[in-house]
Amino acid sequence: MTPGPNYKGQHDLFAAARPAAVMEVAAAVLIHPSPAKPAPVLEPPATRPPRDHALLVQVLGRSGDMCSDAPRVASERLNRFGDLRRTMTADVPVLASIVGDAAARDVRLSYDLALALLQQPLRERDVISSWEALKRYLVAALSGRTREAFHVLFLDGANRLVADENMGEGTVDTAPVYPREVVRRALQLEVSNLILVHNHPSGTDSPSRHDQQLTKDIVAAAKTMGIGVHDHVIVAGDQLVSLRSQGMM
Repeated sequence: MTPGPNYKGQHDLFAAARPAAVMEVAAAVLIHPSPAKPAPVLEPPATRPPRDHALLVQVLGRSGDMCSDAPRVASERLNRFGDLRRTMTADVPVLASIVGDAAARDVRLSYDLALALLQQPLRERDVISSWEALKRYLVAALSGRTREAFHVLFLDGANRLVADENMGEGTVDTAPVYPREVVRRALQLEVSNLILVHNHPSGTDSPSRHDQQLTKDIVAAAKTMGIGVHDHVIVAGDQLVSLRSQGMM
């Protein structure tokens, strides 16, 4: 999606020196985006990017009981979940039932560290002028989810990220969200502005009528408290759709 007129800045998130292993995980999750629809379960391991498999083997190999079996298990997991991003974002209990508690925790820790690195520039800079950095973070955070999740980015007066919080998670096509709860949390955090974000697990990039109405309801509720809503962004696969750029706000 071509960003709207307010999203012009671009930043190279990988320019600064970062811990190599974590940065490799972050880069792999971003460089190989999830397809719009889940990959076939029985797709051969040979079709996967070799680096994805190698990275997952390293993570799984950290657990003593997985060292010898890590290559085979990594191939099976990439086949089952479709790609590295979906593997890293799978529910911990699901992963634990397959690879054990320790390995599941290591997989999630690696992913959480990668997200923290991608989030850091948004805490340091004006998010509104950092569209590319925002896109990379949101795609990594939400595109691999199998259920719809509604996040709110809470911004300070300089539009720097204060918090990214999941305000509702539901089924494959809906997530319950209450405008009053969004505003209440904004007041607790003492922020000035919001960016609404949710994913479409199906990969469709068209805002639904519900998406548009919910946006209007949150904008109206926030306005009464002097809180601005910059945008509502939909994450569809590796693409972002801005409701403001679509003329829906």
